[in-house]
Amino acid sequence: MQSQEALIDGHRFAANLISLPHGLLYGRVDPESARSILEAAQAGHVHLPNLRGRTCYSQVVQAAEYHLRARSGETAVDRYRLMDAAETTPGTWRVRFQASSAGAVHRLRLRVEETGVRIYQGCGLDKVAARIDYSLEGYEVEKL
Repeated sequence: MQSQEALIDGHRFAANLISLPHGLLYGRVDPESARSILEAAQAGHVHLPNLRGRTCYSQVVQAAEYHLRARSGETAVDRYRLMDAAETTPGTWRVRFQASSAGAVHRLRLRVEETGVRIYQGCGLDKVAARIDYSLEGYEVEKL
């Protein structure tokens, strides 16, 4: 299957490139990183430096996938399959991915919290909200 990339418009901090068919979103894309994203997509990989997430995942799962790939070093697009995600206590999430071919289960624990930093939600100056941080608190791999 051949990948397709398209630049999309929007907020200056939002994703501005989408890679199909996987729905991978990338942000802060300049000409050099666009070439790197295209090369990675053609090879069946994600380009981690600009990755914002997948359109099919919630924000916390997008953050978990990023942390998983940063920790494991694995960039193959189809390497991991989301098993589940659950808020275990207020502001703490457990997200589990399974490596392809019934491989190891990767468990991540993320802390999701508002910061004291206020950001604009759009290009207008009328929508301000607290920035949300998704920090990795734990990572375990269960070999099957």
